[in-house]
Amino acid sequence: MKLLVPVIRYALFFADSMFRSACAWAGFFAFAFRSSLNGAANGDFKNIVIVQTGGIGDIIICLPVISALRLRYPGAEVVLITGSAGAAAAVKVFLSEQRITVCSSPADALSSADCIVHLRGNAGFLAAYMKNHRAFFLHGLSHRNALRFSPLYHAGLVKGKQIKNEHQYVSYRKMLRKAGIETPERPQINVRPEWVKSLNALLRAKEFPAGAPYAVIHSGARWEPRQWPVKRFAEVAARLWEERGLASILIGDETGKELSTLLSEKKARFVDLAGCLDLGALAALLGGCSIFIGNDSGPAHIAAAVGARGAVLYGPQSPELFGVLSDTIARCRADKYCSPCWQHICPFMPDNCMSAITLETIGTVL
Repeated sequence: MKLLVPVIRYALFFADSMFRSACAWAGFFAFAFRSSLNGAANGDFKNIVIVQTGGIGDIIICLPVISALRLRYPGAEVVLITGSAGAAAAVKVFLSEQRITVCSSPADALSSADCIVHLRGNAGFLAAYMKNHRAFFLHGLSHRNALRFSPLYHAGLVKGKQIKNEHQYVSYRKMLRKAGIETPERPQINVRPEWVKSLNALLRAKEFPAGAPYAVIHSGARWEPRQWPVKRFAEVAARLWEERGLASILIGDETGKELSTLLSEKKARFVDLAGCLDLGALAALLGGCSIFIGNDSGPAHIAAAVGARGAVLYGPQSPELFGVLSDTIARCRADKYCSPCWQHICPFMPDNCMSAITLETIGTVL
């Protein structure tokens, strides 16, 4: 009976891997077929619709794409269809000087578009793409995506290093070149004075000394399998205080509350800003920190875009495919047979790939 439970768990894990792989392949071929219906770009688009239904991190990676389309077609109406309030807020904050409309009625927007740019979305959009077959269609899906080969990987038929990967942003850049548009090598966010002013007001309210160096710790993530154990974040923060005199500023959600309790017990200095920051103040905080340590999540991508130094921890997700784009942030992960799996539910919790990352793994960063 003891052997049966892990066998069933792995069978479900593998079945889910096969299902996601099949969906990924089907989406790639469907969108490739829709692209084949295109004629030449007319160069005078009036209604451009961008579909990106991911979270904040996905939007950060897409900021140069959205901005490039806005600049290339200054007279066009640019509409973004997104799937979360956080992603919509990110566009409004980080692209506030550009005319980008966040759409609440996808069907109407897609039916009137003369250019559709698919970055991320479910198969439900495909019918609308086919219905408006006159629109010029671009998609950012690459065949060099290891997600589609995950069943072979999890069955042990291929090794991780044999699977081809192309970072999602590289795929986006190649996509825009088809329309004659160039983009920068990586997303960048310039911190604005008003964001710094807002942050300083918060730090004064928390009685944190102006100009004092600090680390930023983000222990949360959208899905539990992406979260490094909170106790290890507490150990990192304690070491930063003891060895480098760096107070830790905590950001995120309820996991930050748990971390603040642990740090109080360790008598390490910290400031709890979990739930207190808007995106502008968060960017200013990350842009001014001495070091950032966090899970694979939206704040990690913002940290990379503002030029922060630090480490981001990866488990289920592939850093080569979706990781932060930065020369100053290390991508830390543990080699485990099932990682990356690209799945949101892990049958091996709590002994998953994130728990396999040790303090020594990020020791060089500290």
